[in-house]
Amino acid sequence: MGRSAGLALLWDKSTTVQLQSFGPHHIDVTVYPDGESEAWRFTGFYGFADTINRQCSWELLSRLKILSRRDCRPLWQIRRFREALASTDLHDLGYEGRPFTWCNQYPEPDTIYEKLDRACADPSWRARFPNAVHIPVASSDHDALLIDLVNTPRLPKPKRRPFRFEAMWASLAEYEQVVRRGWNGDLNCSRPSLVDRQRSCAAQLHTWSTQNDHCSIQNKIQTFEKALPQIRRNPITAANKIEENRIRGELELLMAREENAEGRWLNEEAEIQEHIEAYFGEIFRSRNPSENDLDIGTEAISVRIFEDMLLELSKPYTAEEVSLALSQMAPLKSPGPDASKTIANRLKPIIDAIISPCQAAFVPGRLIKDNVLLAFEVNHYLNTKKWGKKGHMAVKLDISKAYDKVEWKFLERVLVSLALLFPKGGSVKVTPFPPTYFCCAQKPFLHFYRENNTVVGYRELRYAGMPHESPTFCSPTDSLIFCQATVEAASSILDVLGIFGRASGQEINFAKSSVVFSSNTNHTICAEVQDVLQIRAEGRHDLYLGLPTVVGKSRRAVFQSICDRVWQRINGWNERNLSQAGKEILIKAVAQTIPTYAMGCFCLPASLIKEIQSMIANFWWHSGDTKKIHWLSWHKLSKQKLQGGMGFRDLQAFNLAMLAKQLWRIISNPDSLLSRVLLARYFPHGQVLEVSVGRNPSFT
Repeated sequence: MGRSAGLALLWDKSTTVQLQSFGPHHIDVTVYPDGESEAWRFTGFYGFADTINRQCSWELLSRLKILSRRDCRPLWQIRRFREALASTDLHDLGYEGRPFTWCNQYPEPDTIYEKLDRACADPSWRARFPNAVHIPVASSDHDALLIDLVNTPRLPKPKRRPFRFEAMWASLAEYEQVVRRGWNGDLNCSRPSLVDRQRSCAAQLHTWSTQNDHCSIQNKIQTFEKALPQIRRNPITAANKIEENRIRGELELLMAREENAEGRWLNEEAEIQEHIEAYFGEIFRSRNPSENDLDIGTEAISVRIFEDMLLELSKPYTAEEVSLALSQMAPLKSPGPDASKTIANRLKPIIDAIISPCQAAFVPGRLIKDNVLLAFEVNHYLNTKKWGKKGHMAVKLDISKAYDKVEWKFLERVLVSLALLFPKGGSVKVTPFPPTYFCCAQKPFLHFYRENNTVVGYRELRYAGMPHESPTFCSPTDSLIFCQATVEAASSILDVLGIFGRASGQEINFAKSSVVFSSNTNHTICAEVQDVLQIRAEGRHDLYLGLPTVVGKSRRAVFQSICDRVWQRINGWNERNLSQAGKEILIKAVAQTIPTYAMGCFCLPASLIKEIQSMIANFWWHSGDTKKIHWLSWHKLSKQKLQGGMGFRDLQAFNLAMLAKQLWRIISNPDSLLSRVLLARYFPHGQVLEVSVGRNPSFT
């Protein structure tokens, strides 16, 4: 082994190990655990560090059928690796603990962490021993991998569980009779309400489910737990192995495990209850804002509800409105007692006048993608601004538990200021609110921000195509503020956040927030602004609402994560146990939908789309250990079934169709914030369909 290289394999007396082969880069053994009737194979592998010898690593791994997956590597380095992984049907076991296993042990900021070590296995072994843990080792730059060979018992059942409707009940013959018995039964009241009948039905369904093994999830778990040891005592055959894997897979889906924030498993019922109560108690704890804080926090709101709107909102609800709200519900949902859906439907025609144009959630005619494209345009401007003495910055604020921490008193005060609620006798009656109302909670923040004229450099942002009235974009959980890079602006932002936070209960997660400066900003000013805001500075915001904010020279590198996600999904499916119909469903419902969100905003590189389609085609044609012979081209598979294809998407054509949809929204909605920004930025004097690309356009 020497002093700094070599491999070692250790085991205790309870295990018998038979050596199969070994070399400078691998150890291959057969393990005979004490008391186990079936042996299993273990291979330790250490790949070549030099890129030039990397192909030898993949060839060795293919022969040994033991692989590990590497992240963040160029495609040309890992293509053969993925092919070998697919051919051997091995999968990553996952891990518990910190995500990295290697550190160069350099002091900050030169510290580098990577995940070099992984544990992989085939589906049958993975079902028997599902756990792997990273163990920190203080005396080495590598962490050890601990594979748990003992099945951890599942958590004890709680004494009382809330009622949950199971969709499978509707397929049973006795279901309708049970519901009728609960609906028409003796409810001990002369005029039972809808809520009383729902409770009666829930009680009848609960009693019926506990008395019938075929409709109780808990009974299914007990049945599988009893069947598993019995199957393991049977002779080892291919059929028994398949049945054992099926039962283990069902148990993994049915059994839930709780893990607290410190990564420690909670097994005692009292501990689990205490942890849950403490967690949600802190989230929903009221900060009790004072009347002065509420007055200051809502004084900037202007009433934008007119008399005709109030008459429309105040009229009695009709049977047609209730019927419409019920028809908009999902089939398996049950109506609640608050009728919030009918309230939301009435608000839809006027919500556009209440909610600021820079907010996209819950407003008909606005899409969250609009904010993505707007943020991309302004970040492109900041990234390319290399002239002028005044620098600019984009501050990304992450709102912690946005919906859960809104103070009811603050929300009521906002709705009263907007004339959506009227106090009676000096107080406001607390009523259930639809989610649309929570958009109003951000309205005071936007008003305060606009009134503070020291924050925004209007002229420069208008030159970038930004209207002066919209210096910030808001979503339910993330906000982007664009302003001049000055200490005064940073202080003003903190003041506004303080006023807004004390009144609303909203809290900014500064650990997840960040700031990006334009290229012409002085480094001294950058440091001063960062000290005031107490958030980290970045070269660019990597993601906003799940999509990149800046695309550099390598477009492939920016969108490579989409390809990796598709590959991880396909690699994680146990394709050998899937029929062609099952594969078709997974491809159409999962694999081909992953890039849809990004395709609605960006034109993905053709090479990336081609690779995604190639991975899907390999998954479609692969069957067991046979070679992946593609009997039809992807062009033919993407045709409709009536034309001899399978109806798979042509991702390139689908990408163009999604972008054409964005163009149509700009043409058909010229008054939207996105349309006004793009019109001012790229074609202020021409038609959308006739304008040229222009100078220095963004990637969108």
